[in-house]
Amino acid sequence: MGRTQAVARIPPRLSTERLGWTIDDELTLQPSAASPRAARQFVVAVLRRWGCEHLGDTVALLTSELVTNAVLHAGSAVGVSVARRRGGVRVEVS
Repeated sequence: MGRTQAVARIPPRLSTERLGWTIDDELTLQPSAASPRAARQFVVAVLRRWGCEHLGDTVALLTSELVTNAVLHAGSAVGVSVARRRGGVRVEVS
């Protein structure tokens, strides 16, 4: 039986930079059981550097869920980027 692959791309008009977000840091992970934990630690460290520790638990949980899904369903390297702008934090998993 064949394998179906779905990929969602952000249209250029909605790209992170174009919407005024500044990407602070990026991480590439291999598809493994350790990737969600590494992603959680990564986003918490970035938030701590920004002085946004109060967001750590929520952002870590959401990131972990997204990375877990990417590892399970994509089976390829997973990218995690953390961006910010006044009043917000954005985490992208690709």
